[in-house]
Amino acid sequence: MIDLQLSTQLETIYAHIVRLSLQQIAICSLQAHSGNTTLALALARRAASSGKKVLLIELNISHPKLHTLPGLKRSEWLPIEQSWQRGIQLNVTPFLSILTTPKESGHHVEFHDLDTLKSFFKQSCEKFDLVFCDCSPLLLSSSGEIAGALICSASDSTLLNVLTNINTEGQLEEANEILTANDANLIGVVMNDQFAPSLKSELIRESHRLDRWLPRFMNKVRIKLRHSDFLSQDL
Repeated sequence: MIDLQLSTQLETIYAHIVRLSLQQIAICSLQAHSGNTTLALALARRAASSGKKVLLIELNISHPKLHTLPGLKRSEWLPIEQSWQRGIQLNVTPFLSILTTPKESGHHVEFHDLDTLKSFFKQSCEKFDLVFCDCSPLLLSSSGEIAGALICSASDSTLLNVLTNINTEGQLEEANEILTANDANLIGVVMNDQFAPSLKSELIRESHRLDRWLPRFMNKVRIKLRHSDFLSQDL
């Protein structure tokens, strides 16, 4: 997974969370392979680095990833008192604890009941300063999956992770309708640029248009562009 620590983009998102005094946040995307777990883990680590006691919950049955991190495993638990507390893998890093997606019990009815999930999140907030939940994509309808819309509905707030140049306006409107229908509290949208070309790559690509007339000169230009520190900066 990509490490987003210390990036200006992550600091902006975390500052927004602090400014709103949020305690429990569902992080969801529109589709699979959107970097949702990477974002959730980065935010959890950022909060923990400030000394906050943080719990990161993964509820993505189709594409669980956190158990692949060093020292973690898929523990079995249910979102009911005492059970989920036994499933926590404590202090994975200082101040950060994690609940990975259970392999078997994740299909139990408790994970599909709104009131049970609301009670679970309320209990977790009593023991942790910040609780992040990495959920399944909103537009994914897979049998046995813990619906992202249900998790967002049970959560105090929702952060939507959108892929720039990949997710369409229609998909975003559909996601917004789903969140509205489920009374989810949408507090922000993260525009994820992992598939968006950088300014440098776009300039290099466009430079090839002039190769027919100025091949040697444009080759020199591309060398300059590739080594430009200015174009390597985040905008």
